[in-house]
Amino acid sequence: MPLIDLILNLAALLLWLNWRAIDFAAISSPRVSIVSNLKKLNRSPSRWIFFVILLAVLLGRAVIYRQLGPALDWVAAIPLGPTTLHFRSDYFGRIFLFSFLSFGVVLGIFYLGLLFFSIVNTRISDADPLQKLIRLHMGWLERLPLFIKLFLPLLVPLCLWICVRPLLIYLNLVPETSSFRHAVEQGVVIGLNAYFIWKYYILAVLVLHVLNSYIYFGAAPVWTYIAQTGRQVMLPLSRLPLLAGRFGPLVELLCIIFAMALIFFGAKYAQWKLGVLYSNFVT
Repeated sequence: MPLIDLILNLAALLLWLNWRAIDFAAISSPRVSIVSNLKKLNRSPSRWIFFVILLAVLLGRAVIYRQLGPALDWVAAIPLGPTTLHFRSDYFGRIFLFSFLSFGVVLGIFYLGLLFFSIVNTRISDADPLQKLIRLHMGWLERLPLFIKLFLPLLVPLCLWICVRPLLIYLNLVPETSSFRHAVEQGVVIGLNAYFIWKYYILAVLVLHVLNSYIYFGAAPVWTYIAQTGRQVMLPLSRLPLLAGRFGPLVELLCIIFAMALIFFGAKYAQWKLGVLYSNFVT
């Protein structure tokens, strides 16, 4: 069931991207003509089909989970860093809420990735097709100042936690805290954990960058973008004097491997400490 839920979440994400991207071609096209305007008008109503199908998928899978979950003794779960929400599948209301919240978490992880590339590659122009696509998906968030973007992974989960927490308490999904301050502190810890999602994007960029440096994969735009992003992520290492010597490439490779290990295990330790801190705010 978790695998089926993941596949359906990815399918729902594709529907969301299609709903968001249906007008990107018209927005990004420099040509303005009567024919292009007519095509845009003809396409506009159909963009909502993807949104309707998305809602149908989220509602339909809740019905399926309600039918299959109890027979498989399946308890749905949503990990939120220091805590995990569990939803019994024999209650339709709870499994219905799980269907939407589960997709919301996947959508949040996707937009955290977009935010990461938006921050790291802020100096890359729209001439790069992938960066331009990222900015189009970011929408009005792309126009926010850099220092505000850096706080979004903290502020958005915090606000959502404060809003959804009363419903979760009513459904006995989370214990009630002794004060509102504790609820805010819980939201802050959950928001801080959102930053650790970036470690997967950083590690993926570094691995692909190293492979692209030693293996020629062609001149596809994606590899050019990986190379540019890799250089931005490795910018702190570029000032090391050892990289300019004879063994510069080897030293650079070792530094990248060390940085990847430091990011992975450092994030694991920090997450553990935040989990301990979160437990102090439960009561």
